[in-house]
Amino acid sequence: MGQGDKKINLLIITQKVDRDDKVLGFFHNWIMKISPSFDTVNVVCLESGKYNLPNNVRVISLEKEKRKSRVGYIIEFYKNIIFLIRDYDVIFVHMNPEYIVMAGILWRIFNKKIFLWHNHKIGNIITRFGVLFSNNVFYTSPNSFCSRYKKARIMPVGIDTDIFKGFDPSAKYEKSVLFLGRISPVKKVEMFVNALSDLHGQGIGFTASIYGDPTDSDAEYYQRVRGAGKELEGAGMLSFYPGVPYRETSNIYNQHALYVNFTQSGSMDKTIFEAMACEMPVLVSNRALKDVLPEPMVFEEDDVNDFKNKLINLLTMDVDRRVALGKGLREIIIREHSLDFLIERLMDNFYPDKNI
Repeated sequence: MGQGDKKINLLIITQKVDRDDKVLGFFHNWIMKISPSFDTVNVVCLESGKYNLPNNVRVISLEKEKRKSRVGYIIEFYKNIIFLIRDYDVIFVHMNPEYIVMAGILWRIFNKKIFLWHNHKIGNIITRFGVLFSNNVFYTSPNSFCSRYKKARIMPVGIDTDIFKGFDPSAKYEKSVLFLGRISPVKKVEMFVNALSDLHGQGIGFTASIYGDPTDSDAEYYQRVRGAGKELEGAGMLSFYPGVPYRETSNIYNQHALYVNFTQSGSMDKTIFEAMACEMPVLVSNRALKDVLPEPMVFEEDDVNDFKNKLINLLTMDVDRRVALGKGLREIIIREHSLDFLIERLMDNFYPDKNI
């Protein structure tokens, strides 16, 4: 902000504040980076864990971790946003438009500015109402549901390049492939394991690691994935590990030569960009990345043969060339998708016409 400019107060609404969370741990760093631009930051979250945030940040949990009923969450939500109504000027809702549907009219009456982050491929009536009450909606994937709206703003993914960076290339296991993420049918982990089995049958050498946990509803799918990979596990070519805290994932990336991701087009899976920041070649099916990544790093969605051919190409690539590719990928992240760049873009919206 320019010297002498009056700072405003921010209300953030998000699912979870926990720096060690395996999926949402990244948002702790977003709050850290956002907070200096505001007098006060109140963060209302469904549940909280470990956090270490600046003195001007207050975390208010709706205490899902104490297993309150849904009615209990709603009462706590209204109680807090009404009690704090004079303590915030701007609302930033991260991923859950339901909260805007619940409080949008109230916020409009009190002349609050409302911003929504929504990056899912599929939207519904709740999403539409969330967008309706928002001043702007932010997304990262051109295939996002919200990209169709005039008030939508495409944003950087927001990777903390101080955490995600390359280490000594010699520490990477040669011909090692990493999958890291939730074990779920939408992540197509079984397809990945079956492709590896085919490569093993062709005599292709590799080792692979799968890091991640299933939700309770995906427990059966996880067992099916483990069953598909049983022979590879027995041969010492595939290992399964539980999910790891957010801050430990950089070490996992840096132990492997390649990262693979089968997530469908429509969202921007942060793990892809974290791997790139760690100077790691990636192999993905997200069509939105065709203009970002070299052609050998993007395979046709659901085309197992294309995946296998491109994986073989990357596995057999000269090490020096692979290292150079990785360094180029990190440059893309720093230039276009760093957390610092994201915060700058957010402030341009939160503080219009200001010299941020």
